[in-house]
Amino acid sequence: MLIKIPHSFKIEKIYLINTIFKEFLGLEFKIDINQKSEYEILLPNENSIIIEDHFFSEFKDGLEYLDRKNIPREITYSQNPFTREKNIPVIYGLPEIMVDIGTQKSIHSRIDVFGSVFFMLTRWEEYVINDKDEYGRFPEKLSLSIRNGIYRRPVVNEYIEMLWNMFQFLGYSGERKKKLFEAVITHDVDQVFRYKNILRLFRILGGDLMLRKKPGLIPTTIKNYYGIKFGIKKDSYDTFDFLMDQSEKINVKSHFYFISQKNGLKTNSLNKNSDFRYNICDPEIISILDNIKKRNHFIGIHGSYDSYNNPDIFSDELNRIKNIVGDISESRQHYLRFLPPLTWKIEDQNNIRQDSTLGYIDEIGFRCGTCYPYPVFDFLERKPLKLVELPLTVMEGAVTQFAKKPEDFFLHICSLIDIVKNYEGKFVLLWHTNSFNVQEWEVYQNYYSKIIDYLGEVSNCL
Repeated sequence: MLIKIPHSFKIEKIYLINTIFKEFLGLEFKIDINQKSEYEILLPNENSIIIEDHFFSEFKDGLEYLDRKNIPREITYSQNPFTREKNIPVIYGLPEIMVDIGTQKSIHSRIDVFGSVFFMLTRWEEYVINDKDEYGRFPEKLSLSIRNGIYRRPVVNEYIEMLWNMFQFLGYSGERKKKLFEAVITHDVDQVFRYKNILRLFRILGGDLMLRKKPGLIPTTIKNYYGIKFGIKKDSYDTFDFLMDQSEKINVKSHFYFISQKNGLKTNSLNKNSDFRYNICDPEIISILDNIKKRNHFIGIHGSYDSYNNPDIFSDELNRIKNIVGDISESRQHYLRFLPPLTWKIEDQNNIRQDSTLGYIDEIGFRCGTCYPYPVFDFLERKPLKLVELPLTVMEGAVTQFAKKPEDFFLHICSLIDIVKNYEGKFVLLWHTNSFNVQEWEVYQNYYSKIIDYLGEVSNCL
């Protein structure tokens, strides 16, 4: 297979070709630089696909495209015989697909697949929009996907399937990379102890009375505190063995992301004490880490509030946890704070090989437009990194924002599992270790086991 690409933005286009055709489809190909203004894919049987270049062709080679005005306000949709869904979103380009079935078959796509995939995977949209929420994050409601209601569609995967169906129509005889649906169960360890000391007890009692406005909880809170203090029961947030048991019953391993911030470090967070929840060097924490390692589950770093854009802080925290558990290759940022491409660059420079920060905060779905892990691209330095992004599909707290009742909570999550299964991707679930055994999670926590069971039912790992 020969893929001819327009000569401008060569680095970006080679990244896209490698990601789509090598990483996602597993095909062999050669790349040739084309002086034409369109992409041309020549199959071994001499049939071809022409894809118009609507995005990159609008700019001089460089960073000129990095402007908010270049984000489409609205998208269109294409109904064509090559899509798995009834239609496909068109981010850049036009909806028309023309087919010529003459002596040599050809397909001419006015959908700019490559410009659209680049938009979704690199997240340059989040770089050029300067608005921030109260935690300094990109406001997801401003994203093209949410504004246009396609955030629960893995549009990059849809483009891949459309291209593959075009190949099949044109008589391509090669085989694509086989992929299997996989459940990736992750846990951010924001809190380890609910009843750490008497001061914590008084804070919880105050919360029962003033925040939750349920004074009837006070006797139970006191009973729990003394039960834990005298070793009669586990702390409410000590869910590690339970979570590992649940994952192991469907033959997968949990991924635990620990905060390793140094005590006394000043932070810009709204609550100045919000990050130092526990000391990674405490014997009790080390015992938990040892248990996770003993059971062959995964440990990653949960970069603290200010680490996402500060290489010194991130490096220091990474060294602290590495000194205890050894090599660390996975990361997720606290509060899902992320600044493209800087956060990726910081992680890459520290030999982190997989990030899983990019998921929605108030919604669920596909922030990067895909349910496949993919190599990231530093669009400012214009180069691919070694780091792989494993996009987060569902965070449990997000679902509570729109699920009207607990049954809906379960069904919303299962619907995303079904979508990821349809594309044989990776369903990445985030359920915090402390989202159990407290009043606000009572109505939801019983669904955790049901979600794990459902993942086991649809998974190929059983």
